[in-house]
Amino acid sequence: MQECQSDRVDLRYFVLNSYVGRKGWITMMSKIMKNKVIQIGVVSELTGLSERQIRYYEDRKLVFPERSRGGVRKYSFEDIQIIMEIHSKMSNGFHTLELKRMMAGS
Repeated sequence: MQECQSDRVDLRYFVLNSYVGRKGWITMMSKIMKNKVIQIGVVSELTGLSERQIRYYEDRKLVFPERSRGGVRKYSFEDIQIIMEIHSKMSNGFHTLELKRMMAGS
């Protein structure tokens, strides 16, 4: 019998939830969301944006990836959410300066 991907995800959730408990699960997920391990190519695939667009947001000081020793940009899932919000707002006519001010106020 073939195991489908959703079955594996459910099993992982069950195992992790059983192991770390509710509070631990929330703490672990929070760490996962903030952990900067995703390279720009993957961010591009996940968001549908070009690497150039993502680098533009960094150049405009709207998103702040970490760098590996070799200079590779590393993003978190939180960074990806921010990138998607930036893209959405820019598509709706906001300018980078306005976005920067909004982000500084939050």
